[in-house]
Amino acid sequence: MKKVLTAIVILALLGGGGFATWWFYFKPPPEETKEASPEGDDATPEISTPNSDETEQETPPASSTVGKAKPGDMTYLGIPKFSDWKGQYNSFLESWTFEKPMQSDGADGADGEIARFYLGRMPPSMPTDMKEYARKLREQPGFQDYGYAYSEVDDTEVYPDGWLILGKAGDTARPDEPPSLSFVMFRTVAGVKVRCRGGSLPTEAIRKEAIQGCRTAAFK
Repeated sequence: MKKVLTAIVILALLGGGGFATWWFYFKPPPEETKEASPEGDDATPEISTPNSDETEQETPPASSTVGKAKPGDMTYLGIPKFSDWKGQYNSFLESWTFEKPMQSDGADGADGEIARFYLGRMPPSMPTDMKEYARKLREQPGFQDYGYAYSEVDDTEVYPDGWLILGKAGDTARPDEPPSLSFVMFRTVAGVKVRCRGGSLPTEAIRKEAIQGCRTAAFK
């Protein structure tokens, strides 16, 4: 109460100007007002998300070579309709070995033997000229297969995509044993130089079968 009376006395002494001064310094502060949120107090602040078109990674196109042979990939080299023969691939030599158990009436003595021939890439060191290849088969033991030599070259045949040499080959370590039937074929298949050669061919019929298989070999 004392403070109020003191203030009144001071105001009376100062006059109207003093009241204005007192009001400027001692007036109560205005109440703060808050603007209402347009979405209410419980509204969740909006979180910006990146444009899906910018963040979505493009899916790479599917390879057009799926299921197709790469040029020169010898794993895709095969012989159609040749299910009687079992093929096994050697990645180091880039060559297939085809084998077939022999079954006969026993007259030719081949029953129980395993027929065998090889199909693979033509070694770059080998000549592709038929006459030169045939000459080296006769004159150079081990030229084609180590430890074996052609004792005879019986016949040759030229194809639009290569050639065929027929002959007999013997084991150089066993000169007393008669030479066995053999052959070597060279072809260019889909731009790849391919060689097919006999391994163990007990009869003429089985050699013809092997030659026919080599003749139809193709990339899958």
